Amino acid sequence: MKRPLPNCVDENRISGPYGTHSGACVLKTGSAHLRCLSSNGLGWDPVSVSLPTRCPTWAEMEFIKRTFFADDETAMQLHVPPVDHISHHPYCLHIWRPQSAGEIAAIREEWGDEWPYGELESPGTIPRPPSCTVATKSGAAERCEWESIKRN
Repeated sequence: MKRPLPNCVDENRISGPYGTHSGACVLKTGSAHLRCLSSNGLGWDPVSVSLPTRCPTWAEMEFIKRTFFADDETAMQLHVPPVDHISHHPYCLHIWRPQSAGEIAAIREEWGDEWPYGELESPGTIPRPPSCTVATKSGAAERCEWESIKRN
């Protein structure tokens, strides 16, 4: 299940109910004031992040990932086909995490009779490539290359 949000989210909230994962806040990291919009519906936990004059950097998006999601959770940015692009802001990026069946059930219970989504199933977990292909640890890429050479 989802962890509670850190205090900085509620302390900097500009809309939405306090203590929830839905709403808007402005979070400062370095010299940037990141505008964040988060929710938890339709089987996903999305966070939209924007700045007035540029897109957020990798480090800023990593800060948002670590703020809104647990360290052991995988979250992603999606690159959908251009026909599916919805752009309401030129400098906005998004992070997504699929919800588990248990999380969806808990949210549905919170909504009660007002739940509008019928029987909603979990999208499942995010598949992850082998760690050596994304070099998540020091030297992982070299080990992967060595293992490939040894097999051939």
